[in-house]
Amino acid sequence: MVTPICSVCGQEVVMMHLFSMKFRALNIALFVCFILSGCFGETSTAPTVTAPPDITIEATGKLTQVTLGIATAIDATGGPITPTHDGPAAFPVGATTVVWSATDAAGSTGTVTQVVTVTDTIAPIITPPANMNVESTGVLSFVLNLGVATAFDLVDTGLVATHNAPATFPMGITTVTWSVTDTVGNVATATHQ
Repeated sequence: MVTPICSVCGQEVVMMHLFSMKFRALNIALFVCFILSGCFGETSTAPTVTAPPDITIEATGKLTQVTLGIATAIDATGGPITPTHDGPAAFPVGATTVVWSATDAAGSTGTVTQVVTVTDTIAPIITPPANMNVESTGVLSFVLNLGVATAFDLVDTGLVATHNAPATFPMGITTVTWSVTDTVGNVATATHQ
């Protein structure tokens, strides 16, 4: 007895007993079969997956919501498959590789990648203390407390502003510059007198 071969995947048919139909005009016997290897009419060729374009987006916070787009996939027989991805719900600053995959009925999986880049180009916002008037105590006046500048950033928390004030101030107006730098190097400055 000749072992039947699956005409789709070329593997020996382990279980075949559903039914056969003969097309008289073509004189071709068509067997519908299920094989233990999981052919189900599929080949071992992985599906072709097409990812959406790579994305570059400005950060809106420590994590940024991103709409990835729609991927498509077609199996070896031309049938559509719905792909899935392993991307997070929200993306951190930097480049994240998202893997899209689709698996056909035979268990063959096709994959493709999409790169999501979240940038942080917006500098923090710094608010300096109010201007100060100090009564002179001599040629140089000692200022005990300049106050505190506050800093806000979309991505980073806990930023601390620094200043360039001298230890003592001469008569007249002295401009003090406050500055703060976020983790990617964006710098903000503000002044008070």
